[in-house]
Amino acid sequence: MIILKRMNRLMFTICMIMLFISVGFSFTGQGDNYNSKAKKTDRKTIAVVGDMNYPPYEYIKEDGSYTGFNVDIVKKISQVKGFHIEIIPMTWEKAVKSLENRQVNIIQGMIPSGDRSKKFIFSKPILENDYVIFTLKNNNIIESVIDLKGRKVSYQLSDLAEEVLSSVDAIRIGKENQRDAIQLLLDKKVDAFVGNKLTGMYYLQKINSLNKVKVQGSPLLKNNYSIAANQEDKEIIDTINEGIEELKESGEYEKIYDKWFGSLFEEDSGILRIALGILFVVFVITMIVIFIVAFYNEKLRKKFDKIVCEKDEIAEALDRYQEELLSTRMIIDNLIDNSDFGILIFDTNGILRKYNTITKQVIKESIRVGDTWESLNLVDIMGMDLEDSVGLDSFSKEVKMLVNNHVCLFNINMMTIRNVEKNENLGWMLQIKKLS
Repeated sequence: MIILKRMNRLMFTICMIMLFISVGFSFTGQGDNYNSKAKKTDRKTIAVVGDMNYPPYEYIKEDGSYTGFNVDIVKKISQVKGFHIEIIPMTWEKAVKSLENRQVNIIQGMIPSGDRSKKFIFSKPILENDYVIFTLKNNNIIESVIDLKGRKVSYQLSDLAEEVLSSVDAIRIGKENQRDAIQLLLDKKVDAFVGNKLTGMYYLQKINSLNKVKVQGSPLLKNNYSIAANQEDKEIIDTINEGIEELKESGEYEKIYDKWFGSLFEEDSGILRIALGILFVVFVITMIVIFIVAFYNEKLRKKFDKIVCEKDEIAEALDRYQEELLSTRMIIDNLIDNSDFGILIFDTNGILRKYNTITKQVIKESIRVGDTWESLNLVDIMGMDLEDSVGLDSFSKEVKMLVNNHVCLFNINMMTIRNVEKNENLGWMLQIKKLS
């Protein structure tokens, strides 16, 4: 009995020792695992750099806060993966150098390229970027990267645009950020700007200058946009990749994307066609209104001169009217210049008062305001004098004309602009559309 008790005690002691050893090993394993993760995250603050002026990706607001798509993405990843970050905004050139010199751990947004891939490692893409050529609206010379040869081109220093332009014999003018580079284009100090499409459009929209600039041709580059780190920081990139996947699965990524981009720059071709149709109708109506307003302008001035007591108020009203008229004319001029078809507007004497660039290609290269119906050879083209069209609201004809040594088929619509109330002819408008 005593032996049995001793054996039971011995077995209990052995079991306790084994249990203690197994629990110890278990905690040792967990500790190593925790330390490993802590090394990557909790026990280390990751130094993050980004461009201080690259909206909407990353930029310093007027109140001094650092914000943008990249900033929100990195902050959210740090939250879901449980590590601390310190975000430092600086110029892009300094940001790249600080990562190269291992002064920081990651750049929160960079496009992988051949040269960069030799120096850094990259996360999974957080976005897709387009690099494009921006020119002023009236530039019809530059259409592709080949046309940049010998011309002044602005870009952001240390940006991927620098690599794009390295193969082009252009006069390159680098600036510290894309805002300053694109401002050179607006100030007409360069012929083109090469850079990120979204950043360029964001800045132009912010300063109400989208109507002054256009994007030429297809994107020069379509690249993934990722978070970058030094080659030895693979563990950080692995953790960031996990965070990116978690943000996409949870829907957080979509919320951040919609916050900064949404449908701001999406183009719906169907809506665009409808909008152009509406704009054309508005254009025709506005032209009629302008002619009517011009007709009554002198009568209004005479009436204003007679009203002495209300002279000051009338003067202010007239100033406002002239400003609105000028604004309306600018809108009409812009609509005419950007139309897909040729437009000519004649007064009642058959003198040309307005035309657009496309018309020069079809009718006459040396066309100018003041030309007449006869001097433009429209008698032969339309088969009638303007006097023959009196009484006609509209007239349409298909004609063949020689353009650049090619015979092309055109549809020409002629519309009489009338004062409906007095049934007076105010002029004519020709719309020339190429059919083949």
